Amino acid sequence: MKYTEEISNKLNELLVKNYDAEKGYLNAVDNVDKDRFENLL
Repeated sequence: MKYTEEISNKLNELLVKNYDAEKGYLNAVDNVDKDRFENLL
């Protein structure tokens, strides 16, 4: 495998992990008890 192909594959893996993390955070925002944390803002 070429060096540039390896780097491309690693960067794609990082993108996938970041997209998964984003989905997790968005899910957490939708499911948090907002009333409990309102006075912290």
